[in-house]
Amino acid sequence: MIERKIIKDIEKWIGEEKILILKWPRQVGKTTIMKFLEKKLIENQKKTYYFNMDEELTNPVFQDVKYFIKYIEDQITT
Repeated sequence: MIERKIIKDIEKWIGEEKILILKWPRQVGKTTIMKFLEKKLIENQKKTYYFNMDEELTNPVFQDVKYFIKYIEDQITT
């Protein structure tokens, strides 16, 4: 994988009680970056959750923050 400065910027947020969303144009490497970070976290025995929003954009749950948070809570507790 090509080394990207953005990975170091993202890593600064890991461990914070925040939701990190990568929103860039198609085909710029979002999935590659997230999968790289996910693998690194799993290797360090950290729990991860990955949501591909491209596949879910038509889902009404993503049109309202309250529903979005509920969706994430439901996903991580199952």
